Amino acid sequence: MSIALLDLDDFKSFNDTHGHQAGDRLLVEAAAAWRGQLRDMDLLCRWGGDEFVVLLPDCSRREAQEVIARLRPATPRPHACTAAVAAWDGRETSHDLFRRADTALLEQKRIRRGTDSLAPVHAEGRRSAR
Repeated sequence: MSIALLDLDDFKSFNDTHGHQAGDRLLVEAAAAWRGQLRDMDLLCRWGGDEFVVLLPDCSRREAQEVIARLRPATPRPHACTAAVAAWDGRETSHDLFRRADTALLEQKRIRRGTDSLAPVHAEGRRSAR
């Protein structure tokens, strides 16, 4: 099991410039485009704002990165998305898994700020300290 987090780049400024209805249309278009690139068993959910979560059952980190490689170019142009994946380590809680993916997404956004790099970032599976 892996999860992917997707974030539409510069969504807030698009929404502010073009209005909330245009922003809503972009969210619907992006979700439809991404859904078309997923397997039947995958689940795409809007997490909030401009962030989406993809649940990828029976999917290793490498396979999840391949999914992300298909989703990025499907993002409606001229928009782009930032993405990160985390594979379940078999021991951690769902909360820990999501936290690793979210941390990787924040790092990817920091790296991409001011760049056009599409290199995937992933979160290594490790047990969190308790």
